[in-house]
Amino acid sequence: MSQKGLTPRRTAATSLLHPERTQEVPVNATAIVTYARGWPALAATRSLGTRGVRVVCGDSVPWTPSSFSRHCARSFRCPDAREDPAGFLAALEEQVRREQARGGEVVLLPVHAETVLLAEERARFEALGARLALPPAEAARRVHDKGALAEWAEARGVATPPTHRFASLAKVYAAAHSVRYPAFVKLRTAAAGVGVEKVCSPEELVRTYRRLIEDYGLDAADFPLVQEFAPGEDLCVSVLYERGRLVASHAYRNLRQFPRTTGAGVLRETTHAPEAVEVADRLLAPLAWHGVAQLDFRWDGSGTPQLIEVNPRLFGGLTQAVAAGVDYPWLLFRLALGRSCEVPRVDPRPRTVAPVVGLLASAQAAATGEEPSLRAALAPHRGARNDVWRRDDPLPVLGLLYPLALLFEHGTLSTALVLSEARAKGAAVAERGWRELLRPNARTFLATGVVFLLSVFCTQASALDGTLLDGLFSLPAAVATRLSLPPEGPAAYALFHLANFCFLWVLAAGLLRLREAARAARSRARLAGGAS
Repeated sequence: MSQKGLTPRRTAATSLLHPERTQEVPVNATAIVTYARGWPALAATRSLGTRGVRVVCGDSVPWTPSSFSRHCARSFRCPDAREDPAGFLAALEEQVRREQARGGEVVLLPVHAETVLLAEERARFEALGARLALPPAEAARRVHDKGALAEWAEARGVATPPTHRFASLAKVYAAAHSVRYPAFVKLRTAAAGVGVEKVCSPEELVRTYRRLIEDYGLDAADFPLVQEFAPGEDLCVSVLYERGRLVASHAYRNLRQFPRTTGAGVLRETTHAPEAVEVADRLLAPLAWHGVAQLDFRWDGSGTPQLIEVNPRLFGGLTQAVAAGVDYPWLLFRLALGRSCEVPRVDPRPRTVAPVVGLLASAQAAATGEEPSLRAALAPHRGARNDVWRRDDPLPVLGLLYPLALLFEHGTLSTALVLSEARAKGAAVAERGWRELLRPNARTFLATGVVFLLSVFCTQASALDGTLLDGLFSLPAAVATRLSLPPEGPAAYALFHLANFCFLWVLAAGLLRLREAARAARSRARLAGGAS
C-alpha cells in the first residue's frame, strides 16, 4: 500500500486568532469539563490544570479518571445528558452559578455527546455569563448525524464511500444483494466506534440491521446507515476554527483499533496529511464552524481521502494531539475567552496508547496474523505515552474501577457499556459469579498470593518504573500519600497493609472473573459450532 502523505513530518500549525490580543487568561478562571469518565476529559483536565486553570469535572457515573486527577479541583454528579437532557442542563446551570459565586470567568468544555446539546442551549448559558467555544447548533447537527453528513458531503463535493439509507426493513431486504461487501452498519449519532458493525453477506446485513433497531429502539427516522468498505488506512484529522476560519490542525493515524476493524483507535502516531485538512476546510468553513472538530477518513495515500464521519467535539485521540503540541483544550479555553492562540509547531515523534485495550488490540493483531508475532505487535508500544498513567498524576488509574464495576455487574464489558451508549441486554453470565469470587475461598486466596508476588516484582524492578503495572500496584501507597495518612506507627502500618490486601483481593477476584467469563464464552462458541 502506498504511504504517500502518511509519513510523519514536522509541520507548523499557524494561528489566525487575532495575534494583536495579548491579554492573559484570568488566574481565577474556571473550566467545567463534562463526561469526566472519558480519556479526552482527563487530557483536558491535565492540560488546563497545569496552566493554573481551576478545573471542575462532572459525570453521571462515579470513579471517573478525571475526578481522581490532582488537577481536578472538585467533581460533581449530574444526570446523563442522553437519558435526561433537562436534568443534565439544570445540574450544569447550578454548577455554573456555583463557580460564578467564587468570581472570575466560567468556561464550559463539553467532551462527548452533550456537545451538540450545549450548542443548542448556548443562549441559556451565555445569558448566565458562561463562555463556550461551540459551533452553531444547526452546523453541529448536520455533521453529527451521519445521514445528514452524507448529504452535506455530497453537496460539497467531498468523497465518501457509497452510503445507503433505508426507511424500512423491507427496503433493506430488497437492497441487501446490491450492496458491496464487506460493509458497515452504523447508528446515525453514536460515537467512539459504538453502534458500528461489520457485515460480510446479505443475510448478515439483514440480521444485524434488525438487531440494532431492536436493541436501540430506533424509529424509522433513526434507522442505521449502511456504508460500503473503503480501501486504505484510517486517518484522523482534527481542526480548530474561529467562526469559519481555520486556526490549527493535526493529523494522526491509528496503528491499532479495539475492537479490531470497527472500534476506536487505541495506539496512534502523528502524520502529515494536508489533503485531508483541505477536505475538512471545504466541509466546515461554509458552516461558519467555531471550535474543534475531528474527521475520520480512509486513505491509501493517493487520490482524495474518503470521509467516514465527523465528530463535532473533543475526540478519543486528543492525547495524541496534545502530545504532538496541538493542545486543543487550552486553545478552546482561550478561544472561549476571546484570547489569542499561539499554536506551537507539531512534533510528530510521540505515540500514545490507551491503557489495557491498547495491549488487547496488539494481542489481537498477533493472534489474527496481522502481525507476524506478539513481539512485533508490541513493538509500536515502546516509548508510547499512556492516555491515563502519568508518574506525576497517578491516581486517574483508579478510574478503571468503573469499567471493572460494569464487568462485575453485567458479566461482560464493551465500549458501549462504558460510554453509556447502550445497556447490557442478555449479558452472558459466567459459571462463577463475582460475588462468589469475592467471598473467602481457596481459589481467590491463591490468586491473591500470586498477584501479591507480581506486585512486589513490579514495584521493585527498576526496568518497570513508570509502567502501567508499576502504577497499578503503587496505587495503595499513592492513595495513602494523597490522603496524608500517618506515615509511621504500628496502627498506620497495619491499616495500610490491610487496605493493600483488600485491594489485591478485589483485583485477584476480578482477574478470576475475567477468566470465568472467557471460559464460558468459549464453551458457548463450541456449543454453537456443534449445533451448526
